[in-house]
Amino acid sequence: MPPLTFLDLPAELRNQIYSLLLLYSHSLTIDKRRAREIPPLKSYIHGTALFLANKTISHESLSLFYGSNQFDLRWIPAADILTARNTIGRANAAFMRTVCINIPKFKKAVLEPSGLLELDDTHSARLDAIKECFPNLHTLVVHVGPLGTWDPPGVLNFRIEALEILDATFRRVSAVQQIIAIISFGWPGKDVEKWMEDLGWRVRGRWFRDGVYEDYVIR
Repeated sequence: MPPLTFLDLPAELRNQIYSLLLLYSHSLTIDKRRAREIPPLKSYIHGTALFLANKTISHESLSLFYGSNQFDLRWIPAADILTARNTIGRANAAFMRTVCINIPKFKKAVLEPSGLLELDDTHSARLDAIKECFPNLHTLVVHVGPLGTWDPPGVLNFRIEALEILDATFRRVSAVQQIIAIISFGWPGKDVEKWMEDLGWRVRGRWFRDGVYEDYVIR
């Protein structure tokens, strides 16, 4: 009887092994300084030797790694997103389902007549690059800093209009079905939280405790 090989194991068991080696509980940051490396990540990860195994193991491990982890694009310019996509390859980029971004800013943080608000060019270019590079995204994780960076104090109409523009813009990105707002620096207020939820966003809080950030679902 010939000895068993890894591929003789049931697919479910192989996936459990891949998960132990390749799934992370934190976001993996794509680093512009390593945009030409494979994978183009800020920190070392283990298990990547699987990517260089035979065709079957390579496909199974890559699809799980890119499809089940969360990738942080908050600090990478649009041009480097394109470079990173070319580095990992279009097939692997198509596996990616979840990315993190910062909430985009608008060109002018002042009240404008309805319909005249425009996203900052840098943030708009980053969203265009994400749309082009990752066609099968399911979830956008949006980190919300102090809303004062794009919200005139006390101007609620601006907040409503800004959120509606952001929602429409996000939902034009690939196949996005879920938007999660991470409130990193205090609550935006119950009114904004409710508007986000009315738009179908999930709102989560992020608290600093014992030297680390904790994420949890509100309520």
